[in-house]
Amino acid sequence: MATFCWSSFDPDGFVDHFEYALTPLDTSDATKLIITKLNTVTVSYKANGSQISAGSGASQRNFPYIKTQQFLVRCVDNLGGHSPWAVEYFNALSVAPKTTIRVPTCIPGSYGSTGPTITVRWEGTDPDSPDPKKLPLKYHFFFKDITPAPGIYGPPEAATLIRSTLKTGVRDSVGADTTTKIYKLLTGHTYCLIIKAEDIAGVIEPYPTEDEGEDNDNTDYNTLGKNCVFFTASPSIVGAALTMF
Repeated sequence: MATFCWSSFDPDGFVDHFEYALTPLDTSDATKLIITKLNTVTVSYKANGSQISAGSGASQRNFPYIKTQQFLVRCVDNLGGHSPWAVEYFNALSVAPKTTIRVPTCIPGSYGSTGPTITVRWEGTDPDSPDPKKLPLKYHFFFKDITPAPGIYGPPEAATLIRSTLKTGVRDSVGADTTTKIYKLLTGHTYCLIIKAEDIAGVIEPYPTEDEGEDNDNTDYNTLGKNCVFFTASPSIVGAALTMF
């Protein structure tokens, strides 16, 4: 069992209720969503299956593990408007750490825009870390030039680009205290950047994933604008002004 709590507000009205779901399921099907007026819920899930390993060398341990569970919740206001889904990933061992890329940004179905040099900025959190700062142990980077990228894309096309980046992109890692990284880009080229946090138990942020399938396509697509971004490098515009006196 797992208990989740959340808060919400509506700047021009009030929050009427919440909708939540425990995947795997299709959250576009409203008949499968659970409605509540409360801001906390305890869900049950099946925790059997294979094993995962955490740590390395002499400190490596094996734990019972089922595939990662996904809890989603959103609020609905008095006019029927929906907030974006808030998501937590967890299993019987741990609540997975989470990364949010602040710069650059994009939304699913579109590309962000940057200059030829960009300072990537992100934030990370580990909800069940014993450290009061609640920071992950480290971050893993996956970066790839995905040119030529489709002008219009949906979950299948996005998932193909994301999996290509995870499998063959340039990889790097940094510690928890680092939250910026500089990339030099080619003007007119489009890139995919993925950042995954890892916690002290060795659990790595599970999505996006290399796994195939329609459910994974949809989940990976919805990581865009969170810990995954597509963006295109544009020429820098430098302005100058001269005043004669």
